[in-house]
Amino acid sequence: MNIIERLENDITPLLDDLGYSLFRISFSGGKGATLQIMAENKNETPLSLEDCTKISRAVSAMLDVEDYIKSNYFLEVSSPGIDRPLLKIADFTRFKGKTAKIELLSPINSQKKFVGIIKEVNEENKEIILEIDSKDLTFNYDDIVKAKLTITDDVFKKEKE
Repeated sequence: MNIIERLENDITPLLDDLGYSLFRISFSGGKGATLQIMAENKNETPLSLEDCTKISRAVSAMLDVEDYIKSNYFLEVSSPGIDRPLLKIADFTRFKGKTAKIELLSPINSQKKFVGIIKEVNEENKEIILEIDSKDLTFNYDDIVKAKLTITDDVFKKEKE
């Protein structure tokens, strides 16, 4: 088990107890190493500075006891943000009706990048349908290299609610 998997296994229940969900962990080693934890409120309200502080203190205490990382590092706690990455197929389901930007492994008609509204998601078949210029285009989740929400007025409305 690598360090990210170990951290996920221990941080997930810690955040769960505090009322948060772990979104992503990343670690960049070397000089000036950074452990980045992205989390979100379980009630889907925006993460506040106080939330980040609470998470940071709890995770720091756990890391001090467990000593996962032997070298010096910076701990960074943040929200995925309004232009959040879409890491799992369930993320596409959650944000159905929102605008997403995706990048594919292999091009379709010489194009690898697409922007459109998430219209349908079939998690079982791993299919995602984006509406692009009033036309539906179907993508297989496994063909997507990178995906994220794009900043639109809709995203701002969701964040304010």
